Amino acid sequence: MQPPGSSTRTIGFTGKLVAGAGALCLALTGCAGAGSIGASDRTVTIAMVSNSQMTDARSLASQFEAENPDIDLRFVTLSENEARAKITASTAMGGGEFDVVMISNYETPQWAEYGWLTNLGPFIEATEGYDQEDFIPSLREALSYDGDMYSVPFYGESSFLMYRRDLFEQAGITLSDPPTWTEVADAAAQLDGPDINGICLRGKPGWGELLAPLDTVINTFGGRWFDEDWNAQLDSPEVQRAVEFYVDLVRSHGQPGAATSGFTECATQLAQGRVAMWYDSTSAVSTLEDPSSSNVVGKIGYAAAPVMEKDPSGWLYTWSLGIRRAARTPTTGGSSSRG
Repeated sequence: MQPPGSSTRTIGFTGKLVAGAGALCLALTGCAGAGSIGASDRTVTIAMVSNSQMTDARSLASQFEAENPDIDLRFVTLSENEARAKITASTAMGGGEFDVVMISNYETPQWAEYGWLTNLGPFIEATEGYDQEDFIPSLREALSYDGDMYSVPFYGESSFLMYRRDLFEQAGITLSDPPTWTEVADAAAQLDGPDINGICLRGKPGWGELLAPLDTVINTFGGRWFDEDWNAQLDSPEVQRAVEFYVDLVRSHGQPGAATSGFTECATQLAQGRVAMWYDSTSAVSTLEDPSSSNVVGKIGYAAAPVMEKDPSGWLYTWSLGIRRAARTPTTGGSSSRG
């Protein structure tokens, strides 16, 4: 499978908050002028993924409510797998649980084509000081359909390798730029010990969990899910070699309970000094470099996503906010008949 993108540019922590504020305020402004929506005449219900970074949305909510005293915000936070299933089912069926939904660059163009999302173009043009050109082009394009944005990014991310720089220096370990997966496996073996595991990798089932990092490993090992004629390729030697490598690395030098480890669990493992490396989302920086949540502030090194046969291998992803087409909006004055 070819990766949706390979940019290693990310929105920094401050930039993430600014982008998050803009995303939240624009999405809510699109609903705020609508009149009666959500659980009551004054409530906007927002479905969000329960990743640690999403707590920023709650801190921004008070600003919106102060500027719009007739609107109350209600957040529904769900685990990643639960959010994907519940938000998709509700939106597809035209359910009324949510007005604003957190989705990604995977769902946005598809749902826009299906008529499930509100075109945000008119709101962007009408909002003073809001310029969609401020977004990283790859993110903006990924959240657009027929030239208009249908969701706006809360933050953007790629993937990279995070490692304990202090432990690497003590052991005399160096990495290439970009590092190879062979080098990563060798370092994990060398640093693995009774008090620390060599690496943390996601093992929790789900296409947005385990398959997020594993797909990039499959890509860089030369594998893919389908060929150009949509023939399945998961039984190819390249895919088999990549999956065996990933599984063997976790079993030999990974964290305990890998089968239930996702982004949040691995973030905790590295932040608490229990593992020497972690390959995952660039958004993890805000957790690892925050003294209130991390014991390893200033000790982490960051390297490009590891490669093997093909380069580059990082992903491009964005959590974004969109307005369900079934929610009331200023342009419809009422609930759309399209789900």
